[in-house]
Amino acid sequence: MILMTLETTAKDYDIFSNIEHQSLMPVENAILENSGKILKFKKKEIIYDAGEKSLGAYFVIKGLVKMFQINPDGREQILFFFSEDEAFGYRPLLSNTTHSFSATCTEDTEIKFIDADAFLKLVDTSAMFAKNLLKSLSYEFAVFGKRMNIYAQKGIKERLAFALLLLNEKYKTKKSKSEISNIVLSRTDLAAFVGTSVDVITRNLNYYIDNKLVRVNGKSIFILEIAKLYQNIEMY
Repeated sequence: MILMTLETTAKDYDIFSNIEHQSLMPVENAILENSGKILKFKKKEIIYDAGEKSLGAYFVIKGLVKMFQINPDGREQILFFFSEDEAFGYRPLLSNTTHSFSATCTEDTEIKFIDADAFLKLVDTSAMFAKNLLKSLSYEFAVFGKRMNIYAQKGIKERLAFALLLLNEKYKTKKSKSEISNIVLSRTDLAAFVGTSVDVITRNLNYYIDNKLVRVNGKSIFILEIAKLYQNIEMY
């Protein structure tokens, strides 16, 4: 039995889609900076729906975006969250398909949108940018498989621990010097991400509250014991 450490879990099991700007040439960064337009979305506002044609690429400036699907039973299942500096919505452009999932905002969100022509031109002319995208896609695929492994093998408490730790990273901002983030996510969305009901999430969240691993203040969730919460996600 191997216990996942804070370092290996944050590196291997979190889901990020960052474009590594430091690896791009100044002219390429300038194209990203000067292309497109800034879009502002309200909480719960839809960015795009599953089945729609992709119009371009999206880069989160601030806020939080969830990618989700509606299951046959009518329940929502959240697959990913995208936060500051992350890119999303561009996969259909590369594969010439429609969006597989829907995207909406869990809070007021600001996004930079680059239309398909400008984005694909940059992919065609910049080998480093294309390599960046390939690296991001490959990493996300591997992480998605590992996450599904956790969800298949673990109980609700462990899956909730994983979700809270991931969200703790997602809610961090560039300037944050604290390990702890203010996770402001509805119990409905938290249940949809873990894959259970709101009642079950509430019971299991109360377990972590009673054991002083997390603290709740209204809609906010704060992790008090990061290392101990990681110990709830053992890998065999």
